[in-house]
Amino acid sequence: MLAQGVIHADARLADECLRRPFAMVDLIVRVRALAKRRKSRPPLREVRLGDYRLSHEGDVRHRGVEIVLTGTEKRVLGFLVSRVGEVVAKRELLKEVWGSDTGDPNVVEVNISTLRRKLERRGLRIIHTVRGQGYRLDEPVRFTGARGRSGGAMSS
Repeated sequence: MLAQGVIHADARLADECLRRPFAMVDLIVRVRALAKRRKSRPPLREVRLGDYRLSHEGDVRHRGVEIVLTGTEKRVLGFLVSRVGEVVAKRELLKEVWGSDTGDPNVVEVNISTLRRKLERRGLRIIHTVRGQGYRLDEPVRFTGARGRSGGAMSS
């Protein structure tokens, strides 16, 4: 038994970690925050956004065709799917996907950008930026050219 420090647990099961010794108030605050985060709604097996079919595992199909993603892209998308319609902060993505909310938020931006590039080849945006807050997975919106692309709408 450790008198001080962190009690080591299986990182896949741990959602929060408190350093010992800790005040009971800290424990109560964290438990309440976790309870809010884990809403009582049952998880959806699949989310449909327009012609997209997305799973909590990060698998995605557009009009029946699988879009191939890396493991990290699947974890990012899977977390966004679990919070569909809600704004997810970069720090939340860092903690959920990379295991620490103290990392560089740029890693989230780069991975969202890569994920968007793969998903938006069809000219539809499903990962929306909420300025100053984070990202939201929501209904597809057609968009026109972006940096590095020619102007005009992309073809479907």
